[in-house]
Parts: sequence; structure tokens; C-alpha cells
Amino acid sequence: MTETGETGQTAKEQTESACKRIKQGLEDFVNMFLPPEEATKHFREARIEVLRGFRAILDARIERLSRSGAQGTRVTVE
Repeated sequence: MTETGETGQTAKEQTESACKRIKQGLEDFVNMFLPPEEATKHFREARIEVLRGFRAILDARIERLSRSGAQGTRVTVE
């Protein structure tokens, strides 16, 4: 036999209800700090542009090193 409290719920039901309320409260708290979807989209696109900028810098550096054609210095070893 299961005992019910003053609310007519079993201890298990009361625990589940309390957990659901806590979970909802935590979700609401976290959602307060998340940026809106439009801002998230802008941040994502900005991140991609920054990475493209790094790629352009690396490509230019690779091109500069590749075309210099500098040869090493010849050293005579005895």
C-alpha cells in the first residue's frame, strides 16, 4: 500500500513533480543567458569570416615563401 500526502500524491509523485519544477527553473535560468537565434547566426558567420581571414594570411605567407626560391648557403666541409 502506498501512502499519499496532503496533496493526494505519493512520495514518488511528489519527488517527480519537484524534480520537474527544478528542471524547468534551471532551463529558464540558462535560457536567460543565451543570445537570440539572430545573434547566434551573426556570431557563427563572423567566426567563419575570421577563419577565412586566417586562411588568407596563411595562403599569402605560403605563396611568399614558395616564390622566393632562396637557396641555402654552400659550405665546404673538410
